[in-house]
Amino acid sequence: MNQIRIMSKNRLFPVAEDLYGLFYEDINRAGDSGIYPEMLRNRSFEDSLVPEGCTLCEETGQFITPTGWVGEFHGGEGLSRWKEQWPPTEIPAWYSCGDVTMKVERHDTLNRVRKCSLSVEYRENQASIYNIGYDGIYAEAEKGMRLFLFAKSLSGEAAVRVALKTESGEILCEEELMLKEGEYQSVEVTLIPRGNCDRAYLHLIGNAGCSIRIGYISLMPEDTWKGHGLRKDIIEKLEGLHPRFMRYPGGCIVEGYTKANALRFSQLMGPVWERPSTFLLWFYRTTNGFGYREFLQLCEDMNMAAMYVINCGMTCQARKPDFFDPVEMEELYQECTDAIDYAIAPTETEMGSKRAADGHPAPYALKYIEIGNENRDEPYFKNYEWFYQRLKKRYPQLIFISNCHTETVGLPTEVVDEHYYSDLDFFVYHHDMYDGYDRKGPKIFVGEYAVTAGEYPSSLAAALGEGAFLTGIERNQDIVELTSYAPMLLNEKYMCWKPDLIVFNNHESYGIPSYYLQQMFAASRGTHVVQMETLSEQIFLEEPGQAGIWACGAGVQINRLAVNQHAVEAIQEVPALFQPVYPFQKNADGWESAAEGMSYGLLGTQKYDGACTVEAELSVRKGSSAGLSVGNRLIARGLSTEERLKLNYEGLVSYCWRIEGGTSAVYMVRREKTDQLCISVPLELDDGRHHWKMTWGDHGFTCSVDGNVIHEAVPAAQMPLITASATVDETDGDVIVKLVNISDEPQPVKVLTDIVVAPTINTLILTSDRKTDQNTMEEPEKVIPKAGTCDMTDGVYQAPANSVNILRIHTKS
Repeated sequence: MNQIRIMSKNRLFPVAEDLYGLFYEDINRAGDSGIYPEMLRNRSFEDSLVPEGCTLCEETGQFITPTGWVGEFHGGEGLSRWKEQWPPTEIPAWYSCGDVTMKVERHDTLNRVRKCSLSVEYRENQASIYNIGYDGIYAEAEKGMRLFLFAKSLSGEAAVRVALKTESGEILCEEELMLKEGEYQSVEVTLIPRGNCDRAYLHLIGNAGCSIRIGYISLMPEDTWKGHGLRKDIIEKLEGLHPRFMRYPGGCIVEGYTKANALRFSQLMGPVWERPSTFLLWFYRTTNGFGYREFLQLCEDMNMAAMYVINCGMTCQARKPDFFDPVEMEELYQECTDAIDYAIAPTETEMGSKRAADGHPAPYALKYIEIGNENRDEPYFKNYEWFYQRLKKRYPQLIFISNCHTETVGLPTEVVDEHYYSDLDFFVYHHDMYDGYDRKGPKIFVGEYAVTAGEYPSSLAAALGEGAFLTGIERNQDIVELTSYAPMLLNEKYMCWKPDLIVFNNHESYGIPSYYLQQMFAASRGTHVVQMETLSEQIFLEEPGQAGIWACGAGVQINRLAVNQHAVEAIQEVPALFQPVYPFQKNADGWESAAEGMSYGLLGTQKYDGACTVEAELSVRKGSSAGLSVGNRLIARGLSTEERLKLNYEGLVSYCWRIEGGTSAVYMVRREKTDQLCISVPLELDDGRHHWKMTWGDHGFTCSVDGNVIHEAVPAAQMPLITASATVDETDGDVIVKLVNISDEPQPVKVLTDIVVAPTINTLILTSDRKTDQNTMEEPEKVIPKAGTCDMTDGVYQAPANSVNILRIHTKS
């Protein structure tokens, strides 16, 4: 039987104060239309501008950066599948009705940061231009909407009517605006709809002979969260997660894909119409409505610590990076110190006085600074040290976060940000990742994680995998002090990354099962982590798929390949995203590795289930290395074969036998995590041809060279059905157990404690009929936690199938 033993009197360490937090990045239109409830799309008329420094390929609708990265554009609509949702238009989201023309102008703009204005010429009475918003504009009866715009007439004093209409043309509300010639005028009106409509459009109606120019336009709900301009239903859901910090503003958008596109503090400040828009590497333009001040205010309103991420002198390393020169680095450093000073400097300083002028003389709760995002290797080590040394000297009270384990190259490292995206099995298998972590090293921030691959993203199953992983983090809060799920928000009409914690449209939102997992864990903290032991039934990680071969360096000659005694006629290339991977070259005798770097490929097209034997006749020149693998499967199972081949090799899951540097070993490789499954053994091979053979089955591996067994009976990887953690709450003496059952069957768990407990415990359980169940707009609460009680007289807890459980065990009085 499964068993947990809780030693509640052995209190190991206090819980980490900021363990559960939020990660915000403007992805999936999380900003404008989401957390920042702008109702008009393309309110600055700049969406159709090709990103600065990039060139447009008319044939494909893509843009190309100076370093060669390719992004989707399609006239400013972004991804091709987004564009297909709306009727064609030259000005994204803007259309005309009647005899009227509109044109994006690159001159006579509102201010120095605005790149465009919109000229409108009416040639017919009652003609109009209109904006369709983000899949329509949501109108609710008697709920005010604030319209403001900067505009002027080009034809004497002009009357323009502003109306909110249904798709069929019914007028929900309207107001008249009087525009004069000359300078841009700020005009503001309140629109109050007479009825409800999910898909209304905003019309600007004029008469023949009227010409106007608009510099900027916005439509926002009057009713926002605490009156601070943010969308109520989304912020209420975020508040329901009990977060202790927020990481902002990203994410990859911090790095950008060009130097001009890298996000800076100065772009996130001032009135929204004076903030430059940004065409993000997530394929759309944002006007940065949720800026730095809004971020700091939200942290204060929700009692969160603020974590600000800075660009450290390089564009996104996953998108053909560019690197900033010394002058540009100084500019970035100044942007960083301005941001920090605005948040925390005294009011007598330049930036502190600006904060006071914005109505907040007291400092904000800025606590963490992350230096870069997902950066690595020598360019990052150099830039990280340059920023860290200067910033730490100037702001010793702040906590600085590194993107990778910079301590391994001798750099001062306080906290390391680790990211994990994989399948359910990965997270369950690595529930004990931090159990043996070096306590003398830096603290850990698991800044991005989610079940993104396999068959179950966004489902209960994903929450189970993440929950199992989090129980391990809960047990190790002395070393893992911060976590945040990623990404946070998804406008369902603009998906470019899935899953996301909260899904929304123009007026509704719901949390996926992982949202409720986060909520449960963050609301059930306790005060101290206590010692516990878990005994669980185990299941094997079964990895049916394809065999593979890899080589590193020139001089690997392959003369024969076979899988399950069937000759292999082709090696299927698997392209890489994050580093070059070269295809094996066909020659008269078979194949050979590339002159430099790594070659990697799958063997044949025949997948296998169960046992597999892969054989190779090959020779390896001194200084090069090679290996065989089995169990290769592409973790995005829902994709077509063509789509799978576009995945990088890090998207493969495999058991890999490697012979390199005179050593042989077997590993399990899952995305960016490698686990050695056996003891390495010395193995020197001459340059001649050798017969390599690797067999994998239910009982492990056999690896041999020329008939000599090198590794035998390597245990197959196993996963526990039950994972758990325990804390004690000193305020009432309760023991809080977080327990996850990934099995499709209920699991009895014997609960042993060192205290006398009450026979009835309180429970909170997240489960559903099937682990594939998901929440939707139609069924937003299909998978939600339910509170109850449980009789523990016999000391056995029956964990429901596929469940996340919070058990609150009371001390018997």
